[in-house]
Amino acid sequence: MKKQLTDAERKCRDRIIELIETRCGGSQQVFADRANIGKSSVSQYVNGTNTPGNVTAGKIASAFNVNPAWIMGFDAPMVTEPGNEEDDYYINEEARRLADAMHKDPRYQVLFDASRKVKPEDIEKVKRMIDLMRSDYDGDDPA
Repeated sequence: MKKQLTDAERKCRDRIIELIETRCGGSQQVFADRANIGKSSVSQYVNGTNTPGNVTAGKIASAFNVNPAWIMGFDAPMVTEPGNEEDDYYINEEARRLADAMHKDPRYQVLFDASRKVKPEDIEKVKRMIDLMRSDYDGDDPA
């Protein structure tokens, strides 16, 4: 007999399915790879036989730029609303829009999966470029 899901468990399952369909082309493997979790775990989440714990929900949230509480099935916004302290990550709305578009585009995933797919020296090069761009924007010398 299949376990009856709680409302939060059902929402969690449905939200993971939504991310798989809208951001991973329907592929559980792509979802697993992006979130750095096992494919078998993703299958369990989709089938409703298991739900992600806090750490895994954090990995999923980070990989897909969504609110971890939303992933867990709580009544929370999918993304943090503009104006919240924790949401003041980007310098302006255009930067946020571009970053979100790049995050969702598989061709640019390397920018968000740097620790897994890019050599450390390449990460350092990108860091230096960002530091230079930031210094141009701020008018400061890069650190």
